[in-house]
Amino acid sequence: MNIYPIRPAGPTNFAVRVHMRRGLTHSQELAFLRRLEVWIAERDLVMEGAQTAFTIVSERELTPTDQADLLIRLLDDPAVQQGRVGPLVGKANDLSEEVTGLIWVEAAAKDSLVDAARALYESGRLDGAGFLEALGSYVYRPSENLEA
Repeated sequence: MNIYPIRPAGPTNFAVRVHMRRGLTHSQELAFLRRLEVWIAERDLVMEGAQTAFTIVSERELTPTDQADLLIRLLDDPAVQQGRVGPLVGKANDLSEEVTGLIWVEAAAKDSLVDAARALYESGRLDGAGFLEALGSYVYRPSENLEA
């Protein structure tokens, strides 16, 4: 089921999950992490968590454009098979961390829908929120186990 976008007031963050390609060596995974950390730091963002499940925070207000750009960056990396971004969440949101941890927009590296939405986004015909909506918007997956 599609979930409405959350519109928090004040400082925000969003969750990210990355599914790596199979068969990567440890050095390839570390190289991915270094590339990602550099990209995040160049945008004055902060990554909190592990390399495949983390939260993006910033001193500035985050937007769907930040989410869209990060998702595209993930899919451009040869180590990534699939990326997911959660909704923008503020400290004052009513949804619990457990619930927001199960709401995702997901995209696979080899998906023609992602390619089409990306072309529209990069040409300026979709904004960040439109790009995320074109990918299916936020979907609640109560059966997922985030500890895995």
